[in-house]
Amino acid sequence: MTPFPEDYRIPIIGPDDYSWDFSAIPIDAEDPRARDPLVRLDSLGVAYCSYHALSDGSNPPYHSRVPGSQEVMWLRKSLAHKLVQVNQLLAPYHREIVVLDGYRPIACQRGLWDFYYRQARYVTGSADDAVLRAHAGAHVVDPSDFDRNDPRTWPAHTTGGAIDTTLRFLGTGEVADMGSCYEEITDTSHCDHFEKLLDEGVIRSDDPRLLNRRLMHWAMSAEGILNHPCVFWHHDWGNQLYVRTCMDRDLDVPRAAWYGYIDAPE
Repeated sequence: MTPFPEDYRIPIIGPDDYSWDFSAIPIDAEDPRARDPLVRLDSLGVAYCSYHALSDGSNPPYHSRVPGSQEVMWLRKSLAHKLVQVNQLLAPYHREIVVLDGYRPIACQRGLWDFYYRQARYVTGSADDAVLRAHAGAHVVDPSDFDRNDPRTWPAHTTGGAIDTTLRFLGTGEVADMGSCYEEITDTSHCDHFEKLLDEGVIRSDDPRLLNRRLMHWAMSAEGILNHPCVFWHHDWGNQLYVRTCMDRDLDVPRAAWYGYIDAPE
């Protein structure tokens, strides 16, 4: 088993060096992986909590089930099997991955957009559509122009190749301290936030928030699953955003993505 490198650090990436703009990345429908079906994560023993489908109020900022969300978690087959390998890497450190969001039906994407658009009226105090859309767009991709035949309109989660994750402890099931709450879009949610605080002397090198983020980043990266540095929880493999992240981080860039939009399982 590959040990966690003691000198492992999450790369510090400035906000000008990464982008969510991935719509122009081509899709290679001839890649064999493009035919990967969606599989249920529970069929592989990968833990999940369908955050957007919670109805007990424990999923801020929504505090209720998001319309269109699904209780069962799905991912593309190859990516799901990668998470099994990620958990094998994490097991010696008594942790495992918990998936909070995976495949997202376009109906759920609309539900999320509608929530943040409505929220914008209270946050901004504005009724101007451009202002409201800008606020909502800082949290979620607008699905209003979605066209199943146009790759430029496919939100990352509708491909089955995007995942939002955290860590929990084996045995107890206690969620690890990652230093920021899921869906909390602040500077603290940037993946390298605690690396910066370490460099500034604000925290110690044994800070659990720093170490938990490093551990998840290392295990996911070891399987080729790339974090989007804007938020510590979001990762991609095989979709357009994955290729965009490869470009932003000067990694080997695939010619095209292999995961495109896929319909929700029946």
